[in-house]
Formats: sequence, C-alpha cells, structure tokens
Amino acid sequence: MELQQYYTQNRYSEHMVNNLAIESPAHAFDLGLGNGGLLLATKRRWSKINLIGVDLDQENIYKAKLNSQIDAFEFDGFRPDLPEIINKKYGNIDLLVSNPPYFSCKLDTDIISILSEVGMMDCISKNCQSIPAELVFLAQNLRLLTEKGELGIILPAGLISGERWKGIREFLFSEYNVVKVIQLPTSSFKRTDAQAFILILTPKSTNSDLVLSHVDYSGEFKINLNDAIQRSDYIYYRHFSECRVNSKIIDDFSIFRGSLTHAKLKNDSSHYIHTSHLENYASELNLPKSPSSDGVNTMPGDIVIGRVGRRCLGRVALIKSGHVPVSDCIIIVRANSPSVRKQIWNKLKAENAKNTFYDLSLGVGAKYLTHNIVRNYIQFGS
Repeated sequence: MELQQYYTQNRYSEHMVNNLAIESPAHAFDLGLGNGGLLLATKRRWSKINLIGVDLDQENIYKAKLNSQIDAFEFDGFRPDLPEIINKKYGNIDLLVSNPPYFSCKLDTDIISILSEVGMMDCISKNCQSIPAELVFLAQNLRLLTEKGELGIILPAGLISGERWKGIREFLFSEYNVVKVIQLPTSSFKRTDAQAFILILTPKSTNSDLVLSHVDYSGEFKINLNDAIQRSDYIYYRHFSECRVNSKIIDDFSIFRGSLTHAKLKNDSSHYIHTSHLENYASELNLPKSPSSDGVNTMPGDIVIGRVGRRCLGRVALIKSGHVPVSDCIIIVRANSPSVRKQIWNKLKAENAKNTFYDLSLGVGAKYLTHNIVRNYIQFGS
C-alpha cells in the first residue's frame, strides 16, 4: 500500500504546538508519527511530557526508537481497537497531534465502525465506496479525545473548504469546539503542492465563532459557524475583507454553468465552448448561431469563465455575437445592462483576476470554482 507520507517541517510543527491551549499535558500521542516532528515539538514546549507514537511504516518506528524520547511501536491506524490498546497501555491521553497520510481507502466494515462511533457516518453519502484516509485518522483521534484533552491535526483543503465534505465541517463545528484553523502555504510539504491546514479542537463548548489564521500572515479573522461550514480558509476571507471596504457592490447579473459534458458536446455539436477553447488571456469571441436544444447556450454580452483545471481555471472571454452551447466546465455571467456588463468585464479581465481565482479555488488535484467564488469576486474583488 502506498502510504503517501508527507512529513511535517519543524516550522509547522512548532506553529501547531505553540497554538495549543492545553497547559500541562502528561502524554502526547501521534497516530502515524512519521519522522516524529510533531511529538518532538511538544517535548520542546513541555519538557516532562511523555511521547507516544504509532506508525505502519517499520522504518519510521526504527528511526523513532533511535530517539529514546519517543515510545514508538508498529500499529495499523485503521484498526477499530486502537483506543482500547492505547488506553490500556498508557491510560487517558490528554494531547493528540497528527499529520495523516493522504490517500483514498475503501470504506470497509472496520472503517464504518470507526466513523460510526463518533457520528461521522451520518455525514457521508450512502453511495460512497471510498474516503480519504485523513478522515479516518481524524475519527480515530476523536475517539481518543478526552474531556479535558486537545487535538491538533493537519488536514487537506478538501475537508476544510471543499463542497463534498461540508457535512463533516457541520458535524465538527456542532459537536466539538474547533478553536482555530490555521492555513499553511502550498509549499508546506515536499513532493506536493496540496493546500493543508492545522485544525485545533477540544470537546464541545459554547463558542459561536471560529478563528482563522495563516502561518505567513499576521492577524486573525473571526467568522461565524455558518460561514465556517461553507469554507474555513484564511486566504478567502482575507481577500474579501480587504476588498469590501472600498468596493461598490455589483448585483444586477445572473450566474450559472453549462449543463452538458464536454464528451457529449464533442459528439453532438459542431460548435460549442469548453475550457480548452479559451485563451490564456482575456479575449472577445464572435461565434456562429448554432444553439443546442437541450443545453445552456451563450448570448451576446455573456462572459464565460473556465471553471475547472489548473491551466484553464479563471480564463475569461466576452461573447460579442452568436449562440452556442457551453460545457459544464464553464461558468456564464450574464449582466442585465451594458453598464453592469462593462464593470464586470473590467474586473474579470484584470491582470490579477486569474491568479486570484486560483488562490480562492477549491480542490486539491482538480482545482475548481463555484458560483459563490465568482459572485463574491465580482461584487467585492479587486
């Protein structure tokens, strides 16, 4: 099994540990200890703390045992009896730290048992056959979390801001006290540019706001839990908080996406718009009159935006003439007046617009834009 391990740099280990609120933990436990960086960071803050780590990788265990500070042993983190084994051997654990491996795993009976115990299965589609391994690691840590304990865990963007796992965020924010979400730079882990976040939580409290921060920026944002459920990434809220002050709201427009797949259009239509048809710069298009009877078609004055893909995301074009169908990889912005259209076009064709869309986009491998991202950029972006 390819474990997809991305070891935590000391800088981010220290940042997580320094943001923990627990005062004098007796034990720190790391499920999937990797190179031991998170545990050793806790030792630097609390010199008397006992370090416990488990990992499926024998090489990681061997290296940890060379460091007499860590009590390490080989163990499969997907076993349902993990809490029983750990509690029997060490008693209650008051501090949990973790940077899970990133890969997809089959939703088998063991994993269903783990997720069900903490209530996560109710957040997962009944048609789901595989889930991210990091979701299982999160559930295992929640099973170990004690009444006075604290958890610091590194999670990918999908769980923090992605649409697919919005139910998981709603579960976490209602059942636990998520103290802070800290965004890491995209270069945080070698061999991947995946966006990651530090999530710090304790058992349930009455807090109604969530604190967002970023390793590379000073200052914090407080957002309400309803906003946090939608997405909880610092860069998104930082961008729009800076722009709202002097922005004139543009609201006289509609926004929607194409309804037909690229494969269907390629097979059925001689003329259509897909992301690959958009230039890498803002362009104006004169199209034929070749509408589809069962799809969304362009109208003169429409602005089309590439919705998905690393290369095509955020590419824009103004339709000067013609009616052709658009693929479901395209977002259409349709202004209700020429003056509003001009304002929107000036914003979307601006030099920094494409880079901003990339920064605000969702997804890890396949980046994508949502209607809300585009709408907020039009109304508040700069």
